Amino acid sequence: MKKYNYVLIGIVILCMIAFLWTNPKRLSLKLEGDSVLPSTLISESMEEEQDYNRGIEVPDNWIEEIDDKNSINAVIEVPEKIKKDGFKYAMGKSLKVNEMEIVKLLEEDYRLEKTLDNEEIIQYRGADEMYLYFPKENNYGVSLATQLGSYIRMAYREGMTSDYNRDKYRLETELEGFSLEECNERIRQICSAAGIEGEIETIHRALDYQTMADEARELHMDGSVTKPDYLWSVSDNSYYCTISQLCNGVKVIPSYLLTGYGDILNVGSHNCTVNKERIVSFYLDEIYEIQYGEEYLSLLPFSEILQRYKECVTSSLQTYETEVTNITMRVMTIGNEEEKEMVPVWIFLGTWSVEDEETTAPHAVFLNAVTGERL
Repeated sequence: MKKYNYVLIGIVILCMIAFLWTNPKRLSLKLEGDSVLPSTLISESMEEEQDYNRGIEVPDNWIEEIDDKNSINAVIEVPEKIKKDGFKYAMGKSLKVNEMEIVKLLEEDYRLEKTLDNEEIIQYRGADEMYLYFPKENNYGVSLATQLGSYIRMAYREGMTSDYNRDKYRLETELEGFSLEECNERIRQICSAAGIEGEIETIHRALDYQTMADEARELHMDGSVTKPDYLWSVSDNSYYCTISQLCNGVKVIPSYLLTGYGDILNVGSHNCTVNKERIVSFYLDEIYEIQYGEEYLSLLPFSEILQRYKECVTSSLQTYETEVTNITMRVMTIGNEEEKEMVPVWIFLGTWSVEDEETTAPHAVFLNAVTGERL
């Protein structure tokens, strides 16, 4: 009888070994080359074995008095795709902008001439005092500047300064003689030449010539400000556009926003100013070829993200007040190599203020949506 029991136990052990050998995915969820911890990934095979909900439940708004110095009265913006399907693991390969394609795109309007080529930069000059720059050391910073672009910058000021006037120009509004459809064709030309592929999201701000004529201010070296010597016309009607690549339907934003709390809700990695006649200016930040894996990241529940935010802002030494008015999700890149991990990030955005000094400034906290870590 004992011999029979030993034989039976041996058969069971052999069956278990065979089962594990033929099902290696049960042993590891790690993609080759991943920098994400295996515990943060959900494989498709795992979903088949258990009815796993990859998405997250997120309310449309949140109101809460955290303490006497910190509050939330916020609209929450996150793509429905994330709520339903979650976030698929992705890497972004940094691409070099194709110099010859950009030159070809601009040649007809500006009659370009290469005027500088050294270890750091390639420069072209052209009509309308045009400058076109290609940095050699970085995959970002390709820019186009013109005289008309300079006048437009005198009239459209989006920096958070005392002469800020961005709100005088409407979003997603048709301009006389230059439609949004025509603008989007210009953007497609820029993206094609630059090598921006896949999903993008564009925000269009209509710069109408009459408002620009009223708002234009020229700052001189002696500190004086005058109206620029320029005659505005309907042909100057332009769109200032911010362009964002999308990863899992979420906007990819540059990492410098971690230290410079600008217009995070409307910012894009790339921007351009275009009118009916030509491309007036642009700035291209890092461009990514986004490649998706098979696994999904395990996003923290929104309730836990809220708790992590509260831990960030509550302090007995705090001397200022904060109010969050927007909570949104964006994607940022992690890593210094050409291939970088695309990481979903929650942003709590609002203002901080010091009541006695009547001082207010932008307030932003960035939290990794997978780990809850503050960035």
